[in-house]
Amino acid sequence: MSRVFIRIYTLPALASEANAFCVGDEIGGLTDRLSSIIVQESTTWENLRSIIEFEDKNGMYKKTALNLELGYIMKNACNPHGYTNADLLNYEFATVGTSTGKSESDCKEMLTNVKPDLVFPKVETGLVGRALSGVDLVLVPRTQIRPQDNKLTSEKWPESLS
Repeated sequence: MSRVFIRIYTLPALASEANAFCVGDEIGGLTDRLSSIIVQESTTWENLRSIIEFEDKNGMYKKTALNLELGYIMKNACNPHGYTNADLLNYEFATVGTSTGKSESDCKEMLTNVKPDLVFPKVETGLVGRALSGVDLVLVPRTQIRPQDNKLTSEKWPESLS
């Protein structure tokens, strides 16, 4: 059993593509630690989604506060690759090294310049425990990932290569 800290990552929003009233509202990058969960050794990646999204309160399943925050971020994040419908509310798992023991300036550098490492779907069938040892779990809205090669980038895929 171990505690896993959760963050969210979005690409930086382009000021030239935003409404002037909203510029600066969502700057992108890696968030601070938003929440933590306890993960059992037997927890799978599929079970992890349920743990993140729902909680049992007195016999009633409710959305977690993290799930509501994630939904808000996913709806408002830039969508440089033109995802539609259900993909707008999907997220992928990623990991990033922890900020434990680092100076405040190193932590600020990490939040603005570090891109997390995506956990690819073929890996998601395994157990979570060892994969998340010594790292923070990062939730990445699907809209932030280029569909052709699963890279975290806002750059469009060159037409000559598609």
